[in-house]
Amino acid sequence: MSDSTPSDYERLYTVKVNNLDFTTDVSKLRKIFSKYGRIGDVYIVKNPVTNKSRGFGFVKYERKCDAIEAAYAMNGEVMDGRIMRVHLTDKRLRKCLARRVRRSYSSTSSSSDSDDHRYATVKVENLTYRTDERDLKKLFYHCGPIADIYVPRIRKTGLNRGFAFVRFYRKYDAVYAIESLNETRFNGRKIRIVEAKYGKPPPNRSFAHGSSPLAVKYRKHR
Repeated sequence: MSDSTPSDYERLYTVKVNNLDFTTDVSKLRKIFSKYGRIGDVYIVKNPVTNKSRGFGFVKYERKCDAIEAAYAMNGEVMDGRIMRVHLTDKRLRKCLARRVRRSYSSTSSSSDSDDHRYATVKVENLTYRTDERDLKKLFYHCGPIADIYVPRIRKTGLNRGFAFVRFYRKYDAVYAIESLNETRFNGRKIRIVEAKYGKPPPNRSFAHGSSPLAVKYRKHR
C-alpha cells in the first residue's frame, strides 16, 4: 500500500492518538494504523526545544470510513506499553463513531439483561448549578463514545443538583474519564469523578440535551 500524501490534503480525516510512549516514532504509528485504510499523513507532535515527542500525534486518512474504523478499533489498545486514547477530531465523524459502537453492541447482545453490563457510568460531583448536558458533552467527548448524560434537577427551579451521570458504551472509556478528569477544574470548580451504577437509559434519549423533563424549561430561563 502506498501512503503518498494526496493533493487534496485539506479533505483528509484526522484521528488524534493520545498517550503515546515518548519513544514511539512516525514509522511505527503509520504501520499500526495503516491496516485500517490509506493514510495521507502521519505526524507526532514534538517539543520545539528538545525535539522530543510530547506524547500524542495525528493520523490522517483519505476516507472517513477508515478514520472511524481506526478510532473504533484502536481506542484503548496498547502500544509500547501504553494504552492509547484515540478519537476523531471532526464532530460529525464522532457521531458516526457513536453509531458504529451502538451497532456493534446491538449485534452482539443476546438479551436485555446483558445490555446493562455493556455500559459503564461515572458520577460527576461538585458541578455549578448552571452546568448542563451540553457542557458535560464537551468535557467528556474525548474519552470515548457517550451513550447518555443525565443531569438531575430541582423540580421547582430546573437547576441541577450539583452532580450528573455520564454513561459510556465501553468500560475502559469510563476508566479513562476518571483517570484524566478527576480533581480537575471545570467551570471554576474542582470536580470529582467516581465510578457509578445507573440504570439503562430510556429509548431515543438525546444525550446532548433533554435528558431531564425540565431541561427545556431551564434553558428558556437561563
